[in-house]
Amino acid sequence: NSSLKEAVTAFNQVSEQYKVVVKVYETDSENNPSALLQADIAAGNIPDMIAVDTIDLDAMINNGLVCDLSDLLEKDPELSKNDFIGKSLDIYTRGDELYALPQCLCVTALTGKQKILDGRDKWTMKEFEEYVHSLPNEKAATMGISRSFMLQIVMEQYMSQFVDWQNKTCSFDSGEFVDLLQFINMYPEEALNVENDVEKLVEMFQSDEIILYPNGITTAFDYQFMKSLWGEDVSYIGFPSATGNGIQLMNTSTAYVITENSSHKEEMWQIIKHIVTNPNLATAGLPAYQPLFDKACEDAMKKNMEKSEDGTMIEKPAMEMEMAGIKID
Repeated sequence: NSSLKEAVTAFNQVSEQYKVVVKVYETDSENNPSALLQADIAAGNIPDMIAVDTIDLDAMINNGLVCDLSDLLEKDPELSKNDFIGKSLDIYTRGDELYALPQCLCVTALTGKQKILDGRDKWTMKEFEEYVHSLPNEKAATMGISRSFMLQIVMEQYMSQFVDWQNKTCSFDSGEFVDLLQFINMYPEEALNVENDVEKLVEMFQSDEIILYPNGITTAFDYQFMKSLWGEDVSYIGFPSATGNGIQLMNTSTAYVITENSSHKEEMWQIIKHIVTNPNLATAGLPAYQPLFDKACEDAMKKNMEKSEDGTMIEKPAMEMEMAGIKID
C-alpha cells in the first residue's frame, strides 16, 4: 500500500548501508498472494520481512518461518513494550514470544448509550443473556446484529475450546457448543437493515429502539461520529467472551514480521521500528505506537474556536455533515 511505499522510500533516503526492496504478490488468474508467497518460500526465496495484514500468522509460526522479536524489543534503547497501546502486542504474542509489531489497529465492539449500559465493560455469554432477558424489549439488544455476524464474532473468542491447534483436530460435539448455538439463536437470521437509512437508524438509536449496535473504531473521528449518531455519550463494550474479560476485538490493519532465515534481523528491526513510529505512516487505523495514538487523540480534541459578531470566542463543531437529510455535528 501507499504507506508502506512511503516508509520504504523514507528509509532508503536516510540509510547509507542498506536499501529495502518491496516485492508485491498480486493475485492472478491461478494464484492468490499467499500461494505465490508460499511458492517463493518453498523455493528458498524467503523475504527478510513480511507485512502480515492478510497472511495466516499462526501457520507461519507453526512452520518456523518467523522469528521471535522479544529480544530485539527488549534490548532496543528507544522502544519498549510500554510504548504500545493497550493489549496491541498481545495479538501477536504466543506464550512469551512476540512475533510481529503492529502499525495500526481497529477496535470492534458493541456500542450503546452509557446511561443504559450503566458502567458495564465486560460480560460472558451467560451474563449477556441475563442482561437481554432483563430488558423490557429484548429485541432492542439484538435486532441490529445478525445471527451469522454474532456467530463469527463469538467463535473467534471461543474457538480454542473446540479446536486443538497443536494436533490440528477439532470437535463440535460438546455441550459447550450446544450452549453457544442456543445463545446465537437469540439473534435474528437477518439484522434490521437500516444502514442505508441513516435517518431511521439515528431515530432508533436516540429513541432506544436499538440499544446495542456493533461498530468499529479505526480513527478518533469514528468515536466522535458514533457519539453524534447516538446523541449522547457512548460506551464501547466487548462482545460476550468465554472469560468475560471484556477484551474488545482488535482487528489488525498492518503488522510486520521478520523471517527466521533472514540474515539481516537487526537491520530489519530498524526498518520495522521506523515504520511503526513514523507519524506520517500510521494512517490506516488507530496507531499502535502510544505517542502517535496520544497525538491523534489530542488533535481530535482540539476545539474549533471562532470569533462571533460581538467579539466573543465561541466553539464551533469540528465537522458538519449531512447524511440522508440529517445534519450531524
